[in-house]
Amino acid sequence: MNEIQILPIFNQSAPGVWDDFFRIRAASMLYMYNYHSTCDDLAASNQFFIEDWQNCPYNFAFGAYLDKKMIGFIQGDCDNGTATISNLYVHPNFMSKVIDGRRESNHVGARLIRSAECASSITSTYVVLTALAEACGFYEHSGYTVADPSLSLYFKQNNKLPSCSVIPIFAPVRPFVRACKKISDANRQCLDLPKFKTNERAPMFAYTDVNSKICGYAIGEINTTRISQIGIAPHKPTDLITNIFRRNFNMLDNQKSR
Repeated sequence: MNEIQILPIFNQSAPGVWDDFFRIRAASMLYMYNYHSTCDDLAASNQFFIEDWQNCPYNFAFGAYLDKKMIGFIQGDCDNGTATISNLYVHPNFMSKVIDGRRESNHVGARLIRSAECASSITSTYVVLTALAEACGFYEHSGYTVADPSLSLYFKQNNKLPSCSVIPIFAPVRPFVRACKKISDANRQCLDLPKFKTNERAPMFAYTDVNSKICGYAIGEINTTRISQIGIAPHKPTDLITNIFRRNFNMLDNQKSR
């Protein structure tokens, strides 16, 4: 079996993405709760994703992919310093299971939530979510605290960028723009940030140093996996960071739809 990859979904409105979301959620709900999803559920699901995509400026999503097929996803948005995770589902074939008394896991859910925390840390200090009954233990194991037991509402502090990490950037938020401008000015480069429209998004990444400061950025062309700009702060390992950015852009080609 090939490696399961966790990849950012920069354009959720691309063909097939929301269909994959619903397919995975429906399979998960059937397996966990014996709930059979209906056409009404599909319509409501599509309406939610469309409205969230159109109305939330910093809407993020990651997919777990095996051989270019999505087998899990996480989706949410950031607003007023808080990231809200609205959906986290893994296809039953890739959930953790107890076999011969031993728990075996691909850690897909844990990798998805870590990716979402990383991406939201650029603009949010807390992550909140409402957990389904069977998932409460998973979130507690992932460091989340119960805020309201009656609502299964959980939260986690998320107030620092990870160090020496590549961070997907889903919208040109102020901390990212400021860092890009500082780097481009230091290098006497021209910074050309893309203008986002509802169905047009450019992939962007930031790189942080050992002090969790943004020291590099890479910006792609709208709705492609091609890099249009790379900027790296002076006195940082330019070749190393450039290769890391290129590798992350190349991995986006492993998504069936973007």
